[in-house]
Amino acid sequence: MRPAALACLFVIACVDRPITELDPIPESVEAEELPANLNRAVDLLFVIDNSGSMSQEHASLTNRFPELIASLTALGDDLPDLHIGVVTSDLGTGSISLPGGRCDATGGDGGRMTGGRCAALGGATFITDDLGPSGERVRNYSGALTDAFACLADVGDEGCGFEQHLEAMRRALDPATNPGFLRRGAELAVIIVADEDDCSTADDRLFGSTDPALGPLSDFRCFAQGVVCDPVPDPRSPGLRTNCRPNPAPGYLHTIEAYVTFLRDLKPDPTMISVGVIVGDPDPVEVVTSGTTSTLAPSCTGGLGEAAPAIRIAGLVDAIADLNGRGRRETICTGDLGAALGDLGADLGGSGACFESPLVDRDPIATGLQPECAIIEHRADGTALPLPACLSGGARPCWRITSDPRCRQTPRGDRLAIERDGPAPADATIELQCVVSGATP
Repeated sequence: MRPAALACLFVIACVDRPITELDPIPESVEAEELPANLNRAVDLLFVIDNSGSMSQEHASLTNRFPELIASLTALGDDLPDLHIGVVTSDLGTGSISLPGGRCDATGGDGGRMTGGRCAALGGATFITDDLGPSGERVRNYSGALTDAFACLADVGDEGCGFEQHLEAMRRALDPATNPGFLRRGAELAVIIVADEDDCSTADDRLFGSTDPALGPLSDFRCFAQGVVCDPVPDPRSPGLRTNCRPNPAPGYLHTIEAYVTFLRDLKPDPTMISVGVIVGDPDPVEVVTSGTTSTLAPSCTGGLGEAAPAIRIAGLVDAIADLNGRGRRETICTGDLGAALGDLGADLGGSGACFESPLVDRDPIATGLQPECAIIEHRADGTALPLPACLSGGARPCWRITSDPRCRQTPRGDRLAIERDGPAPADATIELQCVVSGATP
């Protein structure tokens, strides 16, 4: 939550204790307005590399998907309101068709979601699994969620080897491409699974130009144009590279900053965005040559094969982490993607209820945290309902403070939870004010 550092006069106005009882420590109030469902809605987009080397990773992804779902409910909450979509990294090669048939001028899959071919979805292109008005689950698929996802994620390995993961993400999140998937009030989570780096192309000449500066036609052009490292006399000469990072200058490839801006502009609150990736380690970076052709050596190998350094994708994760702390990178070079999926899932849902500063404990001797908060539910009809703290057998709705490992801003992982006997009222919001210790950032 965004903090509001307020003067002591405001602290007194927001809480129900006289000034003489306040502890003589620096205090402020953290204030926020949140959706009444505390952002338990997640639009989950998978961007899956469907090039020729990914078959083992696809099998592990579908087999271990239940661990991601389990992590979403690990804190005892119901499953979030879910939209789950899958797109591939195949956007073709612009206006140019290449020999071999995998990369052509038809635009590949174009960021379109894959569900239309899944019988369980009845023609829908993505999964919906929402909480209905009476607490029931409203689903657009038949059978088990894991089986429906397995169909979506069965993207094959015949895609173009010039993988455009980030541009596929951008196109997938265009409402004109996948109507109804992206909800303004839901958390957006993007998960990229790939064994090669991003080659999101801004200039089709990358695929067809005979300019000697580009070198022979291969996906090494993506590295040469999309990444900068400490200078070497010949960028295509063999050897280790140091300090490699995404090229910040516009050119043949889109910049990483362009995608950060795109994601940030999708949501009114940047903490509603998370990016998790399962990719090759971004280093070491080594150029190897065979005849006149340069390639990148794998940066890691493991039970699922090998992967190239994902420098551009790692750059996006780092930028999102700098923006809101919600960028996470896992290695694909492992024999099992289950742990990585579980870790990524643990970061999703409920993040909007995390506190930025530690809550003041008004009675450190008593068991547990004794916070001082004022919580009001504002309903669409104009009603303002003060919510009590939860007590055993007490009235609901009520509020409590939980410890949530997803809330990394405070040592305890302080998070607001609202307990109810049914769904939150439609369009309701929660006004929160809690006394926190120290100066808020």
